[in-house]
Amino acid sequence: ATANNGNNDNSIIMLVTSIDSTSMFHDASPGANTAASNILALLMAAKLIGSSVPTSTLNGLSRRIGFGFFQGESYGFIGSRSFLRDVSYP
Repeated sequence: ATANNGNNDNSIIMLVTSIDSTSMFHDASPGANTAASNILALLMAAKLIGSSVPTSTLNGLSRRIGFGFFQGESYGFIGSRSFLRDVSYP
């Protein structure tokens, strides 16, 4: 994703996951475990990057690393589209 005017100085690498599951019935969400495992995997990636990569290495990267948790991905990528729209326009 590139923020604002397309300047590469503001570009970031995004690590994202969906945090929703789909179901026809409100009380039954068989995909809830999938959402939980997605969240856990991304949180662990963030923890491992933060704890095992030196700060000097992270500061030396040409792009920043961002983490995102998006809702509505099963329904036309609502969360990620909204995020991209928000960061693309000032």
